[in-house]
Amino acid sequence: MSVTEISGAVRVAESDPRVSIQAAELDAHPERLNSPTGVVDLHRGTVTRHDASLLLTRITADGVQIDAPHPGLGCLPGRDLQR
Repeated sequence: MSVTEISGAVRVAESDPRVSIQAAELDAHPERLNSPTGVVDLHRGTVTRHDASLLLTRITADGVQIDAPHPGLGCLPGRDLQR
C-alpha cells in the first residue's frame, strides 16, 4: 500500500463507529487478566475463553492453571483460602 492509501484507510477507520473506540474503553476491566489460556476473572477465580469485546490489549507471557498448586500458599497454616 502507498502512503496515500494508508492515510485514507486511517481516516476512514477514525470516523467509523464500528472501528473507532475511546482510549478509556481499552483495558477497562481491572478484575480481568488476559492470558494465553484465556481470560482470568480475578474475583471469581475462573478462566473463560478470550472475548474481543472486552478490549484487552495486554496479555501475560504464560497461561493460567487455576487448580495448580502454589508452593507459597503452604506458608499460611490455618487460613481457609476461598475462591
